[in-house]
Amino acid sequence: MGVQQAGAVTVLVLLLLTQAYGPSSAVVLPLVLVVLAFAGTLVFVRLLGPR
Repeated sequence: MGVQQAGAVTVLVLLLLTQAYGPSSAVVLPLVLVVLAFAGTLVFVRLLGPR
């Protein structure tokens, strides 16, 4: 649960920083992070969850 929340907060911070300071092409990083965080959560639950 904490890993998912940390991923969501990180994505929001990166999106806000991108909108405030960076070019629009930098939006790709937070969007890729969303996909990787979701996939990482699925792997964590599948491999390390209760059996």
